[in-house]
Amino acid sequence: MWNFHWPRPWSGSSDYYQLNTNNNNDEFEDIASIGKFEWMELCGSGSFSSVYKATWTERNITVAAKKVLSLSQKELDILKTIKNPCIINILGVISQSPDFYIIMEYANGGNLFNYLRKLKGSKLPDDTFYQWSEHATEAVRYLGSINIAHRDIKSPNYLITSARDLKLCDFGTAKVSNEGTSVTSHEKGSSPWMAPEMIRDKLASKKSDVYSLGIVIWELLTGEIPYGQADNQYQIMYLVAEKGERPLIPEDCPQLLRRLILSCWLEDRDSRPTPQLILERIQTKSFGPIRKS
Repeated sequence: MWNFHWPRPWSGSSDYYQLNTNNNNDEFEDIASIGKFEWMELCGSGSFSSVYKATWTERNITVAAKKVLSLSQKELDILKTIKNPCIINILGVISQSPDFYIIMEYANGGNLFNYLRKLKGSKLPDDTFYQWSEHATEAVRYLGSINIAHRDIKSPNYLITSARDLKLCDFGTAKVSNEGTSVTSHEKGSSPWMAPEMIRDKLASKKSDVYSLGIVIWELLTGEIPYGQADNQYQIMYLVAEKGERPLIPEDCPQLLRRLILSCWLEDRDSRPTPQLILERIQTKSFGPIRKS
């Protein structure tokens, strides 16, 4: 939907990520009813939402329609604000009770978590590791720049487009946040990606997103499930918050990359690196070759 490409090398400027928004299909719209859509199939469902593939007949485009229980004005304000090529494009909402839908760009490659499972132990090529790490990090950097804490950064919330770009989705737990925001039990992100302060203190911030980003980069490196040997989510939360355990980084991981990932996982959230610093390390490929020949 965006006229967007990833040039090389990085220019070193935030303008590198500016959108071309001349396409009218990118404009956010308050949609009157679900009658403007041809529903095609159920893509997935969870406790609080379901996602459908649909055709928006007026625009003649395929979209993803996420049915949610409700939409607050704060959520609408956040959805209308977000515009970045590393984030799934929010095209509009249907907010006429009882029909609440978020209409989004459709990504036909599925989510990153499931993609890595299909590799069955194989590792991503270096180019893909660098590209997707860059995309994942830019999404977090952008949100932080507009004072939004996503609070549920994880591989299932990164989607793969037909152009093989990685884009962040799902802003149901996102909050405008200059410092920290409280987290209720139903808002907590999935335990393998949760920062210790989210588990222990029920406090989330933009630096909590950095911790979770470190887990995603680890996944891109290893192709493995974080804490995959744990019996349940409560064991994971105990290991992270009380024992200070983190996923095991492979011995052959480049030292600079190892240090970067470990810095994302520091107990003291204020000591974690900024997304901008992480992005610069990735874009300059300062780690060198990831896979040993």
